[in-house]
Amino acid sequence: MQIGDKVRIVFSLGEQTVFDSLRAFHNTVTTIEGEHYYKRGATSFKTYVLKGCKSRYGGDYEFLEEWLNPIDEGVAV
Repeated sequence: MQIGDKVRIVFSLGEQTVFDSLRAFHNTVTTIEGEHYYKRGATSFKTYVLKGCKSRYGGDYEFLEEWLNPIDEGVAV
């Protein structure tokens, strides 16, 4: 996935690491606006900033790749 891609946010039913404020975006279709990389010791991961997914204070929420399903819009003919 990359910036500009359209995605659907989907949390699995058993996902326990998701706050209620994030869960409110379940099944939302949006666009990737940015990405952040994190490294802690030998572990590294990437999160995505999505258009319109902000806290009530205006801060960007970040989403893990496993919570995002790419939407293939196909090729216009």
